[in-house]
Amino acid sequence: MYFSTVSPVITDNGVKQITYNGNAWYYGSQKLQADLPQCDPAQNYQFGYELTIALLPTAAVLFGAKLLIELFRSLR
Repeated sequence: MYFSTVSPVITDNGVKQITYNGNAWYYGSQKLQADLPQCDPAQNYQFGYELTIALLPTAAVLFGAKLLIELFRSLR
């Protein structure tokens, strides 16, 4: 997926495209290195927890407002 945005190129020597030989990716004869960031599941969990804590009051207010609207509609 990371290298899929590279389109094949037609050259004098044939088609130059990304290939995988079993242990590495190559573009023509050049070895490709992916500089992807490290994935830390604990840090991802922490970010999700902080986002939940930030959005929880909004969800509670919206839920309370919905209950009040339904209460007022039932009193009519």
